[in-house]
Amino acid sequence: MDRKIILLRHAESEKNIKHIHGGNGEAITQNGELQVKDVAEKLRYQIDLNILKIYASTSFHTRATAKMLANSLKLEVEQPIDFKPLNLGVADGLSEHELSQKYPDVQNLFCKWRKRLIDIKELKVPNMESPLDFWNRGLKILSNLDTNYDSLLVCSNSLMILLCNIMLGNHPTYTDNYKHITIPNCGIIAFDRVNTHYSLDKKLTNVNLNK
Repeated sequence: MDRKIILLRHAESEKNIKHIHGGNGEAITQNGELQVKDVAEKLRYQIDLNILKIYASTSFHTRATAKMLANSLKLEVEQPIDFKPLNLGVADGLSEHELSQKYPDVQNLFCKWRKRLIDIKELKVPNMESPLDFWNRGLKILSNLDTNYDSLLVCSNSLMILLCNIMLGNHPTYTDNYKHITIPNCGIIAFDRVNTHYSLDKKLTNVNLNK
């Protein structure tokens, strides 16, 4: 059965303004609220809402984004088990400035990661969750989706990059292509799923996967 999996990055939050890595999330900004309204309008005319389920990761800003979107579309939000972002170890919850002061080598690694100069295997941060463990959590998320419905997953940045790489076939151990993707707030990456095979929905996707 052909179903869509739509990945949506959360709306702009105070965390983004402060340039904080990871953490538990913060409130959505007024600009973020406008972003959600724009996404709702886009989805209303491009997706069959009668067969759409909305899921949210555990961060405060992803839940807030999902709730606002669901209210606009008159839908409910579900909460998948273990749907939480990558644990960034010593970088988690620190701003870019704080990280550069406390762990300059780690900040340099993050800069290389964001510029796509390294893949996930080389992003070695003290106490960070294993990329393979994170990958396995991502597989669990996808396998637990209801295949009778299209799924919209409101994600943190790390989760969106993970799930996109899984569906593109970029493994954190066996390939060298699991790299950073620059995703704006409320950016969309969508796939069509037939059984366990995924193909990019280029019409609905508005993110450049090579940036």
